[in-house]
Amino acid sequence: MAGGLVAAAALALNAAVDTVSVRVFRLLHPFMPFVTEELWQRLPRPAAAGSSSGPCSIMVADYPSPSDADAADWRDEKVRLFDPPLGLLHPTLA
Repeated sequence: MAGGLVAAAALALNAAVDTVSVRVFRLLHPFMPFVTEELWQRLPRPAAAGSSSGPCSIMVADYPSPSDADAADWRDEKVRLFDPPLGLLHPTLA
């Protein structure tokens, strides 16, 4: 039972690291093209036949864009940071 949980946690961790590293490489590519291309080429690719593992070169990969839900959550979180200071400035703004 515990071995199954550890294996599931390891798979989830690997998926998260893979997602984050791919996004970071894509974001850094305009500033560090040679380094990110080298790292991109060394990423492990799925070995399943006929699977699409993404572009072979980071040069043709899409630049990451936030989803609408991510942008809305970020915007709401940032706006909440200004609520207490506005209440201190003027009570009717709170």
